[in-house]
Amino acid sequence: MKATKRDYIKYLLERGRYTSEELNLHAHTSDARKVISVLRSDYRNGIVGGADVQDMWLKRRDGTRYKLYWISQNLTTKGG
Repeated sequence: MKATKRDYIKYLLERGRYTSEELNLHAHTSDARKVISVLRSDYRNGIVGGADVQDMWLKRRDGTRYKLYWISQNLTTKGG
């Protein structure tokens, strides 16, 4: 079975913290935030493969804000 961009983004988030820009670059997609939204929705609905994606805001030196995303190891649904 071929891995999807969603699978790859989930894989990355389970192993580290990334900005949406970094996820877009690594997964060759233009909207990692949409994938994160789907992962969260599937997790809430108990769908296998969903994940509770965590995030936090950080601030750059110039004052602009950005989010980091990750998945804690205990927040992935079984089989996913």
